Amino acid sequence: MKKKIDFPTKIIKKLIIEKKKNLIYLCGDLGTGKTTFTKQLVKDLGGDENSVSSPTYTYLHSYKTKYGIFFHLDGYRLKNTTYSTEIIYDLEQALIEKNIVCIEWPEKIFDLIRAIDPIIISFEYGKNESERIITIISPPIKKYSKKI
Repeated sequence: MKKKIDFPTKIIKKLIIEKKKNLIYLCGDLGTGKTTFTKQLVKDLGGDENSVSSPTYTYLHSYKTKYGIFFHLDGYRLKNTTYSTEIIYDLEQALIEKNIVCIEWPEKIFDLIRAIDPIIISFEYGKNESERIITIISPPIKKYSKKI
């Protein structure tokens, strides 16, 4: 599986390093590979992939990488509360400081976030159980799509 997921993470790494894009949205159904993708991306950025896990119940995890701190947020259960407002404020500060912010389920919290030029990555099931289609959109509109 590692070799198959290598291609899209290399594109994202390039966008982060060369284009200075540091906000990533991961969109897709449960089990489509968002956290697996994040593990590989953290590794490609010089972080410890073994420390990456889904932030579903803790909402937010952070990992050290060669290119700054990588914040990994799961918006699925995050509601509009004082706590969520504080988390979003902290993530906005992280973006200002040029750290990397990766949000799973961003569509659940669009009313809380003010996105500026995010990299949008869509994960879909393919024709069989192990196949995924990953589409990357990086404004200004550039679209990459790869079946893995």
